[in-house]
Amino acid sequence: MKKRPIKYAELQIESIGLEGVAVSRLEDKVHFVKGAVPGDKVIARVLKSKSRFAECRVEKILEKSEHRIEPECIYFGNCGGCTWQMLDYDEQVKWKRQNVIDSFERIGKINVPIYHPTA
Repeated sequence: MKKRPIKYAELQIESIGLEGVAVSRLEDKVHFVKGAVPGDKVIARVLKSKSRFAECRVEKILEKSEHRIEPECIYFGNCGGCTWQMLDYDEQVKWKRQNVIDSFERIGKINVPIYHPTA
């Protein structure tokens, strides 16, 4: 069986989607990156590549986001229950709110005229 070469990509993380998976775009392809936060610049290992998207994980952080923090949970990264803990709380709220808006508008095609502030 022939081994496929390992592929890497240098990515600037733009946003974060559902379940805390970061999002970057490179050469008209969306890259979903586990282990990154918006504002990070990373070297990511490409785990799966399709024509329109790739699934990746962080291999090395080149530049840390100003919103990256050390997770409080000692099991962070192992159990999968706290995927947002490396992002400061205010940014977590901002991106979670944006995910709700995107779910209504882009995915559900539902126009909601007012979104109340998130506490």
